[in-house]
Amino acid sequence: MDNSIDTRVADLDRRVTALESNSAPAAKPPAVDAKATDPPAPNGVAHSAWMVFEIIGEFKLLLSMLFDRGYHMGWLTRFLVLFLLVAILTSHWWAPFAVYDNFLSNMWDKLIDLALGMVLFLVLMFETRRYRAWCEGG
Repeated sequence: MDNSIDTRVADLDRRVTALESNSAPAAKPPAVDAKATDPPAPNGVAHSAWMVFEIIGEFKLLLSMLFDRGYHMGWLTRFLVLFLLVAILTSHWWAPFAVYDNFLSNMWDKLIDLALGMVLFLVLMFETRRYRAWCEGG
């Protein structure tokens, strides 16, 4: 069996040598200037480098959206925000297996709150996008 492996290796070595001798020598790539290869700045670069300021800006936009009398938030969004806030605040009473007073039921309750909070975040994110487009006149 070792003889067949040695034969295969020798055969592969001959084939590689034959391929190398038949191929044309590769041309050297031209020298590249380091300044020319810098990638261009991406479009839509964040105005602020710090995420804290971006979060504060989004929160201000959310508050202005909620209290802007000229902007009419969709009824579905109003209903969903109120429903999800009430569901998060009362999840300990209505969520299955969350009424027990142990570690697993508390974790289950918080997991349900987290899922409801994510849905609330998505609803408000969609509505703030609509509000930003409305403010820009688009």
